[in-house]
Amino acid sequence: MNQPLVLIGNYSTDTNPGSVASVALGQAGRLGARLSTIPLPSPSFVATAGNHVLAVLEEEAGALTALPLNEHELGNPAWTVPSGGPIPCHLAVDGDKVGVAHYGDGTFALHTLAHDGDAHLSELSIRGEGSGPIHPDQDNSRAHFVLPWANGYLVSDLGADRVYFYEVPDAATLNRVAEVEFPAGTGPRHLAIKDHYLFVSGELDSRLHLVELADPQDPESSGDYADLMTYLGSEPSTESPGVRSAPSHLALDVAGEFLYFANRFRDTIAVFDVRDLGSDGLPMLVGEFDCGGHIPRHFAIHESKIYIANQGSDSIDVFDLLPYTGFLGTKVQSVDWQAPSCLVFTGEEGTDY
Repeated sequence: MNQPLVLIGNYSTDTNPGSVASVALGQAGRLGARLSTIPLPSPSFVATAGNHVLAVLEEEAGALTALPLNEHELGNPAWTVPSGGPIPCHLAVDGDKVGVAHYGDGTFALHTLAHDGDAHLSELSIRGEGSGPIHPDQDNSRAHFVLPWANGYLVSDLGADRVYFYEVPDAATLNRVAEVEFPAGTGPRHLAIKDHYLFVSGELDSRLHLVELADPQDPESSGDYADLMTYLGSEPSTESPGVRSAPSHLALDVAGEFLYFANRFRDTIAVFDVRDLGSDGLPMLVGEFDCGGHIPRHFAIHESKIYIANQGSDSIDVFDLLPYTGFLGTKVQSVDWQAPSCLVFTGEEGTDY
């Protein structure tokens, strides 16, 4: 496949049944023709696994499904299994493993697949626990994002104000072995890593949080994971601190110099300079830009462009990213798309880690 495809998931609505679609990437990075569409109930997040596209179906009775990908076209589901808990909202592929976060009860489920995702083999899971002060968002544990790292998985828990680390010592065992606690009411949502720093979007406190990570495989490590994650602090996610922005996604640019941060309630993308982390301790907010629509739920960065899934305006909006500053430049395209929830480029492992 010479040119990557864009895979797009969305939410089911009264007028839209929900689907996963493959879209051509045209010249100058513009979204091209829709090549295939597979109707599914609220496939809110997708990822590539070999010659399949995996999707979580974000419903009370959560499911994980696999769609064959033949060149440019998606096929009907090859298999569908329970995802491991209610309301699955994110998945990440790591070799033959697929981690799934469940917003309904905080469960982290780890699935094992056959080669290239041809079949589902097994599942391990641990249910979340804990809660926070903000009702109803933190009435119980709510796992939201999975990030493969080191010899295990980092999982955010929006309900319990924590990020957990899970290890998999053997094929039959999944252990929760470490955690880092955030200020009450943070609502940790999405994660990104640069070197030994973990960036965390606080959905409920509208801040970007920073955690330092120690290498669990370091020979000098104590082996008990006690100092694996250290909370360093946070910065406002917008240029108007104190106004709730309900952050969603965050991701680094290709060079790892700038961190992009979506503020849903302000309809903006914030840009943080992360080139000198460690000198003054925290990222620097250097700009905040209109997202081109409403309620930016997710975005993807490919080469020198950012593709924004604006759920509230039923659109995908594409901007140039400017060199040196990292700022959003000209909006080059806007595509009508009902309730888009995620965008993934094939050939980039289907996730944002």
